[in-house]
Amino acid sequence: LKLQFLYFIGKKMSGDPVEPKIYKEAIVNVDKDVLNEFRAMYPEVEESAARRFLAARGGDVKKAKAMMDTHLAWRKKALPISETAVRKQLDTNMFFVKGVDREGHPLLHFIGPNHVSKNFSIEKTTAMMTYVLEEGIKDMLPGIEKFTVLLFLPSGTETDKTLVQAASKLFGENYPERMYKVWVFPTGMLSRGIWSIIKVFLDPVTAKKVTLLSGGRQPPELKEHVDPTNLLKIFGGEVNFNPCPQLKPK
Repeated sequence: LKLQFLYFIGKKMSGDPVEPKIYKEAIVNVDKDVLNEFRAMYPEVEESAARRFLAARGGDVKKAKAMMDTHLAWRKKALPISETAVRKQLDTNMFFVKGVDREGHPLLHFIGPNHVSKNFSIEKTTAMMTYVLEEGIKDMLPGIEKFTVLLFLPSGTETDKTLVQAASKLFGENYPERMYKVWVFPTGMLSRGIWSIIKVFLDPVTAKKVTLLSGGRQPPELKEHVDPTNLLKIFGGEVNFNPCPQLKPK
């Protein structure tokens, strides 16, 4: 499952209150004239969104327009989603935002052991993920547009190709350029060996965003990027929230 997530992330995806702070994130660069041409087509769309969609299509206005048209049609049909409508799915604590990394990016968690595909339809699960993303974007700090993703995929995590494909489609088509970093753990020698092969076929910029962490479910490297006050106790931090009760803080 780790490797399926990594592959689809690479192909498709080219919290707690904190003290107010202004962060400066690198702007998605696109040609100014191309950006102006594209924005003229969608005056209601924020410049940051226009930049992300253009970047996702390599600055090709025609392709970006097709992508944006599809996205806007999707938003009209799929949104808004009420918390009540996805309450049962949210209660699984499989997918949620909690805390920020040291640069202010919201921490988007996927807790593998909490996903049981037979419990909910893929449509319900995707709706819940969409709700989490939309709420996470609303709560982003000034100057921040991207998530840092924590993929917790211990042994025993269900292999669900349908979920992987649905999630990659959701991110790739509707939330382009929203991924800052992806931290995958726990990992072993086999995962690292296969990843070294997979990343050769990915865009270098995308592949660089994915890091496989050693150290079990409390990889020391994680604290270099996430302050303990924003990290769950089961991952070695101080946040007293356990989304996976079967795992006790060490």
